[in-house]
Amino acid sequence: MMAVNARGRRTDAFGGEIPSGYYGNAFVFVVARCAAGELCGRGLGYAVELIREAKARVTYEYMRSVADLMVLEGRPVIARTRSFGVSDVSHAGFDEAEFGWGKPVYAG
Repeated sequence: MMAVNARGRRTDAFGGEIPSGYYGNAFVFVVARCAAGELCGRGLGYAVELIREAKARVTYEYMRSVADLMVLEGRPVIARTRSFGVSDVSHAGFDEAEFGWGKPVYAG
């Protein structure tokens, strides 16, 4: 399971792209599933391809479907058993945070 950033994705869900002044959350979760034995047998390249395919499934229709489901069912409880979550925050801007005492030296 991984969070996929919706920012920078051109979608009609937001009338184009998410507005530049929007500071709320803008992501959806996707899942790349496979049996452990298959993953061990096919290697890292296979895992990367599964992740790439899962991220490619994030379309306008997918985001709209997730939003519609949340309206109908409420906020989902994320399964924590037998799950491994992955999120890339390398573009989150932590290295540019300025709280009055200078630029950060380290964020991680």
